[in-house]
Amino acid sequence: MCTSILDWSLQANVGFSAFISIGSMMDVNWGDIIYYLGDDPNTKAIAIYMETIGDARSFMSAAAEVAMTKPIIVIKPGRTEQAAAAAASHTGSLAGRDDVLDAAFKRCGVLRVNKIREVFEIIELLGKQPRPRGKHLTIVTNAGGPGVISTDALIGSGGKVAWLSDETMQQLNQLLPPHWSKANPIDLLGDATPDTYAKAVAIAAQNKYSDGILIVLTPQSM
Repeated sequence: MCTSILDWSLQANVGFSAFISIGSMMDVNWGDIIYYLGDDPNTKAIAIYMETIGDARSFMSAAAEVAMTKPIIVIKPGRTEQAAAAAASHTGSLAGRDDVLDAAFKRCGVLRVNKIREVFEIIELLGKQPRPRGKHLTIVTNAGGPGVISTDALIGSGGKVAWLSDETMQQLNQLLPPHWSKANPIDLLGDATPDTYAKAVAIAAQNKYSDGILIVLTPQSM
């Protein structure tokens, strides 16, 4: 697992301030590591592959405190009874009830993902982009379908669609064709040029109700 992540990081040009394997946690636990990385000025986000939570009280206390300033992403396998048994066979620890762990992660502000690919994507995103100020997202797209899919994904993961202010709407109406979506997602339509994209994103970035922007670009033949 560790070598695979390091191989990927070289290809994706994503660096790590620290890369730690703590084995069976005989004398160091997750709470210790989270507090350490939380105090490290070079660490911007914390990604954890966790087969067992160990000292739950220590983890919860550290994660709740550190997640206020640094994102914590956890991939925790062992959702099924068989997978939990497999994890226990080489860690010597019980995996814990998955629904309880889910609730614990949400309570202390930890983002749980289910695929290694998602860990990579989030690490890369957090390493190259500033952290969003909140849950409200503006979606800018040149096709309706991907905008709808993005909206479902956003709301399904706990995010919210940002309201477009009157000033933002006025500026977009002046820039875009009459048949643009008039709402968020901002559908620029299929013939949107790079210049139109750039101007629309600049306008959306000034919207006081938005905490971030997702740009969706689909190939078009117009």
